[in-house]
Amino acid sequence: MGDRLSKTKILIFDTDREWAEAAKSVLTDQGFAVETQCIDFQTCINAVELKKKMYAIAIVNVHALKNPSKLLEQFTTASPVTAVVAVMDHEDPQASKLLWPPNTLVKYLFGSKKSHLVGDLPALIKGHLQISRILPSNLSITWPDDIRNFLKDYSLSRTEPRRMHNVLSQEVLYDELTYIVRQLFSNKHSEAPVTQAVRVGNVGEAGGHSATGIIQITPQVIRETSKSNLLSKLELKSALLKFGPKLDIRQEAFNYEKWVEWFLTKDQTVRKIGYVEGNYWAGILYSYPRDVPTGYEPFADFIRHQSTEDCVKVIRSMFNTDNKHWLSYDAKHLIATDEQRLQQYYVKRVLHADLNEMHDIHFERQMGQTISNYEKKNKKNIWTYDSVNDNYAFESLNITIPNPLTYIAKPDIDELKFTIIHGDLHGQNILVDTTTGQYYFIDFFYTGPGHIFRDFIELELSVRYDLFSSKNVSSQERLTSLNSDNINIEGLKRLIQLEKTLIASTMRNKDDGVSFLSERERKAFDIIKAIRQYAYENCGENFAHYYKGLIFSSLKALKYFYPIDVKIHRLLISGMYINELRVKVR
Repeated sequence: MGDRLSKTKILIFDTDREWAEAAKSVLTDQGFAVETQCIDFQTCINAVELKKKMYAIAIVNVHALKNPSKLLEQFTTASPVTAVVAVMDHEDPQASKLLWPPNTLVKYLFGSKKSHLVGDLPALIKGHLQISRILPSNLSITWPDDIRNFLKDYSLSRTEPRRMHNVLSQEVLYDELTYIVRQLFSNKHSEAPVTQAVRVGNVGEAGGHSATGIIQITPQVIRETSKSNLLSKLELKSALLKFGPKLDIRQEAFNYEKWVEWFLTKDQTVRKIGYVEGNYWAGILYSYPRDVPTGYEPFADFIRHQSTEDCVKVIRSMFNTDNKHWLSYDAKHLIATDEQRLQQYYVKRVLHADLNEMHDIHFERQMGQTISNYEKKNKKNIWTYDSVNDNYAFESLNITIPNPLTYIAKPDIDELKFTIIHGDLHGQNILVDTTTGQYYFIDFFYTGPGHIFRDFIELELSVRYDLFSSKNVSSQERLTSLNSDNINIEGLKRLIQLEKTLIASTMRNKDDGVSFLSERERKAFDIIKAIRQYAYENCGENFAHYYKGLIFSSLKALKYFYPIDVKIHRLLISGMYINELRVKVR
């Protein structure tokens, strides 16, 4: 590789000559051809404009430029093939703007000199070169028109710098994704490739784990009918690519091999057919059982426009008690002793946050401050805390609930029943064949041993969200606001009525309130009631653990960037079931 590196020309610009020379020394020792400029960046611009100089990489201290945006735009316009690495004298949040369109001026933020050693530069540059050199390929990839806009938004909202050495620009993410796709379909042998063209569609964020995304990929598979190697047919079959930070995707690949292949049947899950790691990202390619060529959609969309009967049919097949590998497996021996108790399990494995963090940060600071700001702005009282009785009164909703954060802090040492679960079974992680109703699980980051009711609980919470809170629900049918600027009081009243009806039906065996529900609310009632029925059929013992688990799982929403309406809704769910369990105990 030494000969290749010696041909890689690198420019270093920094008015701090000592740092520039130190960086040059480190990179020269690695075999790179390095030039430094410590006086005038305009000289560098002129050199590339006149084609006197061509650099593969330019390491530029943006704090040494009088007008960074203007000068870097001139430089990248003159030399678009040069990857610019931005160095800073100190941490500077404004520098991240250089990464984003419409004018992407730098490819990497190296960070401040105090937080990064000069010796970190070679690894960053070699990683870039590894990707850029391997990208040329005969494989034709057709991307959606909005792929770069998606990657821009994705990088801003979904990537996690704590897991990556550097903040990644959309251009780097595009290179990584291109590399993963090409590697998955590259020829591993000497024979001709099985495909020469791939079409990418349905790009979107994966529900569930926060840093991952999914895309639909359709390769044009070459089929041969004679020794003359003539193409007789281009066969189109779609597959699913799950991509994201290497640690996340590597964990999912591990879970698939350890749990999915052994405990889920071939008709319940997509099939893992490829795995590739890039510099920062990795990808798993999934295909469908039986090579289903027809379309699919997430269950979150399916329940909005399909009949209640069709939705319940999918759920029934999902939780069939004849499945002897999945929910019938006793996994207690796979769970650590200290996590076999209800409170310990739900705090560690579901909330993924200790009780102090849940109370002080997610509840009082984040949710409490959002409600307080709303009350001041709109001169309306949303809730009142009664410190004597430790409860919250929502006067405009005509409901008072006990403090759920106090409830989950009280020790609960009930022993749970454990089996193999999906672990994150919301509507976006279930794909449904639109012609047959056959379902397929995706996203196995949390798959493994867990509480037998966990998947049922996650799915019923998802049903509420997908029918009443999702941005894909029409404004006439949505019962919560899309942002925290508004609180839908009338919608929350309807949701409270729905919950009261569910409690009466499933915990008291009374269906008196069903007639008060709208058509969509009745649909949610029937689907959730069916979910609870199938949960009982799979494990009827200690069914109070179902509702206790629901209390914990509902509060998980406080951790995430949901609109305040959704958080209030989940808080109310927790409080209402706490009240009901107290009545049952008495």
